[in-house]
This record gives sequence, C-alpha cells and structure tokens, in this order.
Amino acid sequence: MPDREFITQNKRYWRFLAAILVFMVTAVCFSGGRQAFSADIAADTETQVNTTLGENMEYYAGIFSTTVTTSVNPTATLAVLSVVGMVENSHIYFPNTKWLIKLDDMLENVPFVRTAETLPISNPTAAVILTVITIALYVMRSVAAAKAFSEATVDKIEQTLGYVVTVALSLLPLAQTEIASAADPAQPAKKYMTAFSYMILAVIAVMSAIFNALVYMVIYNCIDAVEFIAVAIPVNGANLVTEILKMILHAVLVALQIFSPVLSVICSVILLIVGIVLFRILTVMMTYYKYVYIQPLMKAIFHHGDASQAVHKKFPRKAQKLYPDVVLAVPIFSMNDHYGILKKREMLWLVDKNPGVCLMRMRRFRKPLEIDIASINRKGDPLYLHKAVRFNRICTEDRRVELIFSSEYSDRFADLLTELDLPDYQIVLNRKKDERDQKAKEQMDKWKGKFNRIATRINGSNN
Repeated sequence: MPDREFITQNKRYWRFLAAILVFMVTAVCFSGGRQAFSADIAADTETQVNTTLGENMEYYAGIFSTTVTTSVNPTATLAVLSVVGMVENSHIYFPNTKWLIKLDDMLENVPFVRTAETLPISNPTAAVILTVITIALYVMRSVAAAKAFSEATVDKIEQTLGYVVTVALSLLPLAQTEIASAADPAQPAKKYMTAFSYMILAVIAVMSAIFNALVYMVIYNCIDAVEFIAVAIPVNGANLVTEILKMILHAVLVALQIFSPVLSVICSVILLIVGIVLFRILTVMMTYYKYVYIQPLMKAIFHHGDASQAVHKKFPRKAQKLYPDVVLAVPIFSMNDHYGILKKREMLWLVDKNPGVCLMRMRRFRKPLEIDIASINRKGDPLYLHKAVRFNRICTEDRRVELIFSSEYSDRFADLLTELDLPDYQIVLNRKKDERDQKAKEQMDKWKGKFNRIATRINGSNN
C-alpha cells in the first residue's frame, strides 16, 4: 500500500489522475463498439468472435509488460513504440526498403507491437523527435542539479504522459472493435464481435486500465525515488550510474517483449512484486530527501533571499481547518525509531497551535494525531535546537532523540528558539570545546612537567 504521507502530500495529483482515467474510460465506451450488421451466419460469427477475444486477451498480457516497461521510462517507451510503429508502416513511408519490410514481417506476431501501427506516433517524424527527447532526458538526469530541476517540471509531465499512454493502450481494443450480429460474407477477413462478447471485452478493458494504472504508479514512483535518492546522497556520480542502470533495465525489458513475450510477462511480475515490497521504503526516503535536501536547493536557485514560510505551503488543509490559529507548521522527520510512537524517517509536522507545540501525524479519514515531544524523550534529557550546515535539528545531547527539518528555516532560527522554548545547541558545542581545550591544556601541562623532570635529571647528571 502507498505510504500515508505520499498519498496526503499528492492528493491533488491522485485526483487529477483519477479524473483522466474516468474521462478516457467514458470516452472510449461511448465511442467504441460501432454497430455493423450483415447476413445471419451464426457459425462464422462464433468463430470470428472467439478468435478476436482470444487475440485481445493475448494483447492484454502484452499490455501488462508494456505498462511495466513504460513505468521504467515513459518517454523511452514511447520512442520505442514510435519506431516500431514506423517499421510496421514501412510499406507507407519506405515502400522500396526491403529490410524494413522483412523486419515488419518478423515483428507482426509480437503482442507488444501488434497495434503499434495504429498509434498516432507511428511515423518517422514522431520517431525522430521522441528519440531525441529520450536521449536529452537521459543526459539531463545524469547531472544532479538538472535532475533536481526536472523533478519539479519535466518529470511531472512525463509521469502524467505515461499514465495516459498506459490507460489508452488498455482501452485501445474497445475503440478498434466492431459489433455485428453475424459475419460479413463480403469481408471474410474482417473480424466482428457480438454485443455480449463486446461487453465482456469492455469489462476486461476497464479492469485492465485500472490495474495497469496502479501498476504504473507503483513502479514509476519506485524508479523515480531511486533516481531522486541518487541525486540527494553525497556520492559523486551516483546519479550517472543510476541512469545507466535504468537505461539497461529498460533495454532488457523491451528486448524481452519483442523476442520472448512469455519471459517478459514473468520478469514484469517479478519487477512488480519487488516494486510493491520496496514502495513504502523508497517513498519514505524520497520524501525525506525531498524536504530536507532538494527543497532548500530549489529555494536557493529560484527564491534566493525570500523568507521561509512559517506555515509550509503543503501543510494539509484538513489540519488547517482543525487548527486555524496555527502560527508554525514545519515538515520534520524522526531519525530514530521510537517503538509504538514514531518510525525512522517518518514525516510529521512540527506545529505551534498557538499556544502549544507538538508533533502532528496526518491520518487518512481521521483527525490528525498529536504527539507530545516529551513522549519520545523518555529519559527527560534536555532538548536543544541545532542549526547545522545541511539541516536543522531538535535533539538531545546523546542524539537518542533527533528530529530533522530543512535548512531553509535557518533564517527563522532566532524565532524558532523563542517559539519552541529550546536552548541553542551551540551551548553544548561551546561546552564540549571548552572541555576539549581543558583536556588539551592538562595534557600539555602533563607533558611540560614530564619534560621539566627529564631536563632536571639531565642537568643534575652533568653537574
């Protein structure tokens, strides 16, 4: 299941995707299933209906694999579909190119490309444009700063595009199927469906669209989280290695779909299971790195000099309605697992309800849960507010309690000291520095005394 905070923070996006799904399903159901009546030849109709339905089921197995491939890289998959569709239409665009015609014959029985020729992108122009865009995106995401920028712009467009493509491919058989009471003797090669078979196909198509949309969301967000974490972690070249591995994975999935459809489905199922298992872990880490590392970087680039907002712009509206007098709402993360209370890197909100400071956990369909900071500081050790280079933290001296929030609030550090009623951690740092200096002085005095004793002995022996 998706992480609680992932759903809460992306509520508008989920609604938008649901709206697209409903719109596309409705549009195809009303536009598809055209009526085509002909002579009453029941036997021929039954044969053609069974063949068509069977082919569609095989098509949906291929669409599941296509969904997984699209999830890894939507733009690259579109580019592949465009190139393959162009090859399928080679008799139109390149009628005298024999090797393309032979390649078309080889790909004709592959479910992945069976309907590629009907897609609007199945032409040389679209193939060239999508291929160039795919290469440009790979290069851009190999640069950490560029990936951070694309996360807020290009990636959102690409994610939505991949979702639309996934749903559209799932509904494509509905738009291309005709309903007939019997086969048409004048067009024996043309396949029709009875109304009842079309209804079965419609149910399968809609269920496939919903299922594939969920599969796409799970795997895409896992891949995106891995890319995001590779950018955020302080390891040189991590994002470049991630993009290379992503490119290899996508190429392998495409090759399997073309040359071994059955193995492709098996690998897609395995990848889906891995994605479901890792979904929560990766989205939790992605949320942490996004708020603690990436947002300060984006603020420094696009809003340099602007004061940080006391109430974060993504503070949930549900909480704002319950607590209209809130003067502080900051996303904050626990770096320790406080069993039964907080989980490691769980996103919470540091809230001043005016009056009263607490940690707030958002919950689906229920009132937000208030957590007293004292409840996780069971030993009652003094808490401090620490302004570090990479982030800010509320912590005890031994770090058994450590709550991290973004460095973009460093400009409000003096106000936070007052609002949270916490001492500055600099007190601890100064004390530790004094202790180190005192130990160094004592060590120096010890060595001086030892040196003086040795010097005295040497002088005495010389005399």
